[in-house]
Amino acid sequence: MATLVLTVAGSILGGPVGGAIGAIIGQQIDAELFKPKGREGPRLSDLKLQTSSYGTPIPQIFGTMRVSGTVVWATDLIETRTRSGGGKGRPSTTTYSYSASFAVALSSRPIGAVRRIWADGNLLRGSDGVLKERGTLRILPGTADQAIDPAIGAASGAGAAVAHRGLALAVFDDLDLAAFGNRIPQLSFEVEADTGAIDAAAIGDALFGAARVTGSGLPIAGYAAQGDTVSDALAPLALVDGWALGDDPLAGNWSISPRDQHAMPVLDLAGYRSVAAPGFPLTPLRRSRAAARDAAGSVRLRYYDTARDYLTGQQAALVAGGGRRELAIDLPAAASADAVAAQAGRIAARIAAAREMMVVEGDFAALALPIGALVDAANAGLAGTWRLSERAFRDGRITLGLARHRDAWPGAAAGAAGTPVAAADWPVAAGFAALIDLPPS
Repeated sequence: MATLVLTVAGSILGGPVGGAIGAIIGQQIDAELFKPKGREGPRLSDLKLQTSSYGTPIPQIFGTMRVSGTVVWATDLIETRTRSGGGKGRPSTTTYSYSASFAVALSSRPIGAVRRIWADGNLLRGSDGVLKERGTLRILPGTADQAIDPAIGAASGAGAAVAHRGLALAVFDDLDLAAFGNRIPQLSFEVEADTGAIDAAAIGDALFGAARVTGSGLPIAGYAAQGDTVSDALAPLALVDGWALGDDPLAGNWSISPRDQHAMPVLDLAGYRSVAAPGFPLTPLRRSRAAARDAAGSVRLRYYDTARDYLTGQQAALVAGGGRRELAIDLPAAASADAVAAQAGRIAARIAAAREMMVVEGDFAALALPIGALVDAANAGLAGTWRLSERAFRDGRITLGLARHRDAWPGAAAGAAGTPVAAADWPVAAGFAALIDLPPS
């Protein structure tokens, strides 16, 4: 504001030179008047728990996963004053320690147990299930009849406390923060939602609410499903396993299965002809092969390595005849390096095979073919197995879109996971007291 006023005033009084002088003076005044407030460094009294905002997605955990969670309830920091010394004319010493009570949401699906807990990368709770720092830990599994935690009920008061039903919680009551520099550490939890093996079929059926996914695909130890829709939650698994939608119009249902599964029968495309015209030919309308530059040249699959305390790992594979582009997939699943390396090889083989496509003209009987079905197009002079990817009815013609299906898939592969560096899991020492009767000196 001062810059504008003094520029105009200087121009009136001194012309262009006066205007320039007025602008310089006005800028200095504006800089002093509107300068930002000074910054202050962090203070212990300003220390808060890790940020938590409305709308943060809380995943549904399947199997066993390591998750950080979201803080949904917390108290202020509790300060404890301890005074020592001061006897025989010596000054006393006052020390301060801090603790906090808070609840961390782990899963929006009920869980079975919480195993190990890491704080700033070190084990706060080891395999023995004992906290290595002073405090109390309670696990709320997230059931529909979950009771209010005592710490939340006491702090919030009667009628204001929330039980967080359907939400699995880890509640820390008066956790000592001295080992973390009197601050809240970054926590992560080994959450066991399901015992035993977990696969894509079980995850898909739990989210769809019906038996829609067939086959297991990539063997995984755990999965974190999140997103606005079921499609978003299952999209990483669908991309990795190469899920194909099977739509059977005659049966009136649909299902999903990994492309790598061999259990799906191969149908004879020649058998889907009209009874009135048994000699109706399968006419290939066009056949194409995608250019190498349009296909990915390599696959990089990122995941959580079960052999390295669920730290992020990645496995890669090259696509035969592919281009320079890389297909990077982030899979929120825990698995072994060997299983992921083998899956990366299958993805690369799938990309190479799917470059070959074909469109054929069929008969009305071809409308009964389920989308995703494997078909034999030898009657059309095309050897090998193809997958029905689409069908269309335009201008009285039935067209079927086919993509080449690879009959043999790469087998086992050795993954390079690197040297695991796990946090030391020292057991909590057991104390004991001994009474010794010494002879008089």
